[in-house]
Amino acid sequence: EAVRLSGPLSVEADLGGSVAAPTLRGIARLRRGRIVARGTIVEEVEASGAFDRSRLQIESASGRMAGGGRIEAAGNVAFDGALALRLTGERIPFAQRGLDSRWNAALRVGGSVAAPALFGEATLVSGTYLVLGRPVPLSRGTLRFDGSADPLLDLVARPGFGPSILITGRASRPQVGFGSPF
Repeated sequence: EAVRLSGPLSVEADLGGSVAAPTLRGIARLRRGRIVARGTIVEEVEASGAFDRSRLQIESASGRMAGGGRIEAAGNVAFDGALALRLTGERIPFAQRGLDSRWNAALRVGGSVAAPALFGEATLVSGTYLVLGRPVPLSRGTLRFDGSADPLLDLVARPGFGPSILITGRASRPQVGFGSPF
């Protein structure tokens, strides 16, 4: 899936080098933009960066996630699609397979635009997990990204009575177990 960028983009650049090995120098600014990538929508994007030969150095970028939450980024995007970014987020929404939640995150993004590799961790701010069709509040949680866009879960839900509910495994294939009622 392609990354789509829209909004007022201003670019001042000098193109040099050869057809086989072009180089680009200059600056770029995006104001009130929108980014759609792999089903994730970021709006009200404000970004600035500099072209340095064969990459875009993102000096600062921030935006609002559709559904709430803020995200900030900095790093490099090479013209061949290679990524080297740092992302931080506050109250980022995440909903998948019974999990409806918000997270604070610190991630590194490597790989490429076509196949991003996510590394880092997100900690639970608030959320619920659907158990037998009913939302159960989460008391703590961590999402660990080990290179996959499908994070490892470490969640605890407390239904208010009985044992706690432990949710582990990948977000795409969660495993549910029971812990101590105390």
